[in-house]
Amino acid sequence: MRIKAILSHLALGMVVAIIVAGCAGLQAQSTSKIIMPLTDKKTAFDMTLSAATNAGMTVVSSDYEGGLIVAVSPGNPFLTFRNPTINIVLQSSSDGATTISLSGITHGQLFDYGIAGDALEKLCSGIKAQAPMAVCT
Repeated sequence: MRIKAILSHLALGMVVAIIVAGCAGLQAQSTSKIIMPLTDKKTAFDMTLSAATNAGMTVVSSDYEGGLIVAVSPGNPFLTFRNPTINIVLQSSSDGATTISLSGITHGQLFDYGIAGDALEKLCSGIKAQAPMAVCT
């Protein structure tokens, strides 16, 4: 009888957790950073756009002045029901380097099974192919 009560409370707790998680806006996120020494922002911006397109991403918007690129990466319909959004922010530094901050977000899911992370790795590889001195972290 006591076990039945415990299982009942456990089931109720799981239902409440699922409802709260659904209301909280689930998302899976991956991040990365690329440092491009001795590369001006314009060159880095063009290389990033090229690498994103070559990685199969669809560029949704790009703003050179603001240093922002938003792209959507193809997902895997067997693992995720939404494609990851890739946010790319470019910043110049006084030493002539450009830092590229990458964030891959799959909305509506707690896990994306590495889909966004794989997209960031492809983007990094594409940039390194154009600029071998680039460092991905």
